[in-house]
Amino acid sequence: MHQFFSSKKISEHLYIIYESYCDTSSLTLGLAVGEKYAALIDSGLGAVDGLRSYVETLTDKPVLCLVTHGHPDHAGGAVQFDRIYMNALDGPELKWGLTKERRLGDLVDFSDNDQEVLDYAKKHCVDCTDFHYENMEDGMKYDLGGVTLEVLAMPGHTLGSVAILNRAEHYIFTGDAVSETLMLTGYERERIESSRRALSGMVSICSEMGNPVIWAAHYAEPVPLQLAVDLRDACSDILNGDVANDTRTHFKFAEINDPDIVLYKHIKNSVAVTYNEVVVRKGTPLSVD
Repeated sequence: MHQFFSSKKISEHLYIIYESYCDTSSLTLGLAVGEKYAALIDSGLGAVDGLRSYVETLTDKPVLCLVTHGHPDHAGGAVQFDRIYMNALDGPELKWGLTKERRLGDLVDFSDNDQEVLDYAKKHCVDCTDFHYENMEDGMKYDLGGVTLEVLAMPGHTLGSVAILNRAEHYIFTGDAVSETLMLTGYERERIESSRRALSGMVSICSEMGNPVIWAAHYAEPVPLQLAVDLRDACSDILNGDVANDTRTHFKFAEINDPDIVLYKHIKNSVAVTYNEVVVRKGTPLSVD
């Protein structure tokens, strides 16, 4: 059977945990360990159980679970832990994302359609029915005992997206707020503006911190700060109406939730921002593939 969890020790107080369902991709989780508590940053898809028992091989401290946003591949395993923290704005995301059917459906892609993994998950998928969380807001700090984590609001990908940063040890976990392909699928123009402001703030904080190590949720290794810079500038382009060369695109997970959504892609250097056309299309012609 496939090995679903693995890890590497980054420092005395930090592990990176990989949840993988195939050999070509994985979900990147963080485990910060203090003298009194540990904090798991994101919890994977929860398509199979065993994350908690795996974490307990790395630390004997009580574990807090900090969820960067409410999508199933970040919140799906959280219920295995006693205390869950997430921004309440993402509460509605849980209603569609944490059903067993949705997570097993997503697993088809995450496992590269590995039938053995899919059959195993049907019997071992985490039951998220009893999901209770405490609100986590911008500026909140978690003292783990000699290790302090800070919450940074990063709305855009979802309304309640956050990043988790450690100023003293110079690292930040961004969830899906930083990616080569950033999905901004909300209907409100303000969603793009919120993302631009958040990315701008993150770039400033990272510069003040001396360019910390940036862990994004779908990358096995740290990503460069330039990704956040390019995303910020891409959002600015979209807001300024510089979209004439943008092309029609598709994203399975957004289109499952909203079959009528029409998505476009704006490319800026190393990144692409995907957005809903109704957010910015006000008489501006957009090219269509």
